[in-house]
Amino acid sequence: NAASNFFSKISGGSISVIRSRDNHLICEHIGILHSLSFYFTSVAFYVSNYLIDISVYLYVFIFIVFTLANIDLGRLSALGSTFSTEWIVSMGIVSLFPQLFEMVLEFGCVHAVREVLRGFTAATFFFIFQNKNIASAMRLGTMTGIAKYFFTGRPMANQHQTWKDCYVTYWKSHYKPAFELIMAYIIYIVLVSQTFQGKLPMLLVFISFLSWIITPIIFSPFPRLSLLEQDIREFNSFINGRAGMKEEDIPEVLERGRHGRVRTLYECGLADEVSIWAETPLFVLVLYTLMRVVICTYIMVSLPSEILDYLWVYLVVLSLQWVLILGFFATGLSNIFLSISIMVWLIVLPFGYWVHGARAGGLDRLPEYVVSLAVFLYVLGLAKQFMLVGCRAVHTLRLRWCCQKADQKEATKRLQKSIRMGYVFFFVHQLNVLRGYLVLIANVLTSLVLILLDVCNIHTWWLLNSEASRIQNKNLQMEAYADLESRTHASSPRSSWSPRDVVSTWRSERMNTARSSARSSSASRA
Repeated sequence: NAASNFFSKISGGSISVIRSRDNHLICEHIGILHSLSFYFTSVAFYVSNYLIDISVYLYVFIFIVFTLANIDLGRLSALGSTFSTEWIVSMGIVSLFPQLFEMVLEFGCVHAVREVLRGFTAATFFFIFQNKNIASAMRLGTMTGIAKYFFTGRPMANQHQTWKDCYVTYWKSHYKPAFELIMAYIIYIVLVSQTFQGKLPMLLVFISFLSWIITPIIFSPFPRLSLLEQDIREFNSFINGRAGMKEEDIPEVLERGRHGRVRTLYECGLADEVSIWAETPLFVLVLYTLMRVVICTYIMVSLPSEILDYLWVYLVVLSLQWVLILGFFATGLSNIFLSISIMVWLIVLPFGYWVHGARAGGLDRLPEYVVSLAVFLYVLGLAKQFMLVGCRAVHTLRLRWCCQKADQKEATKRLQKSIRMGYVFFFVHQLNVLRGYLVLIANVLTSLVLILLDVCNIHTWWLLNSEASRIQNKNLQMEAYADLESRTHASSPRSSWSPRDVVSTWRSERMNTARSSARSSSASRA
């Protein structure tokens, strides 16, 4: 977490450097060559990471467009395009050889090969994760114009991070983009499966979204079954918690969100929504909405009508969900209605049969359901943006022309209430809950694998060092000795004292006797 916070702080600050007045004045007077030198020695690393992150999404979307246009891998290969092959041997792997040669000269061949092979997997997961961290911080800085401060410090390397803390830190920068990329990857797979074209595995894309999800657990030291049980219980309570759901709790939710001390998933998402729609400049929100309108128009034009017809199925289910959400607010924020509003989406297939008839039944229409679901969620997000941009525009006009200073707080509260309603009605919180449970499942599976590996201290040796793994064995032996001693003490019929208690009591009495004798001698001297 300290490394992630450091990269976020520096990369977010690079946006402020690019936007600064001094930077523009310098670049206007030093010429093109010196400007390039200044660029590559300042913010080029962070900008290139941001462009790499964008290229991952473009790579998947391009193949989706190729599939819709009936352009297969054979045609791409005939055209001599590099898109026809998998991009495995990248510059990241090629740049590994200079490090190998340097370590061979310094430590020898055997030690160099062992260290490179040992650190290859760790470096892959770590730098893919940090690349996404840098890109997310730059995107946030571009939207808000604010370089957010992150506390880094120097924490202990063997400190266990709870799943709740990991989710609060990475839900927006890594988990949410990972599931968006997974959705695009699934769309490509289901579209290709309906054709006779070859399918590209996209291993780098798969490794990317896998790294974004499981890297915090991989780099969490000392996996234990006791910690696993504790994390599952705490994270499940975090997902289903009801703290911060009332209207009067919004100021406290915002305060907790600014300091990263949210208590529930609801507070985490609501604090982010309010900070975006109440603090981001209105011009940026309008521009972002217009870009989404253009993308939505392109989707509607490019997709076949057979796929778009299935949007009506999700609209029918959405109407039923809104009835349940009305019940959620009418019954005093009952969590039962909120949970049912998520589970109601399981009846999409029966509703598809009732809306479209026999042609919508069966799993052979799975590609239409998957693609139309992605389009529906995108259109639903656009509808939420229209509503909140309108609320923000009315709020801005009221503050500028109509409201007195005494009424500004009331107008701000009304805007926050509107954001809260949009957060629940437009399926934002429900999606966060689904992502939370998917992250929970991924964390459980990853932790179980690490626990099995750490039976022989493989994970501790790989993550920390061999000395830590040996110390871990000694700690386990001491824990077993303590358990054996407690069982022996419990079964002893003679005394209620264990040998350790006797020794500790004898030492404390000896220290008290020495102190009292020292005090008496000092008093006699006085």
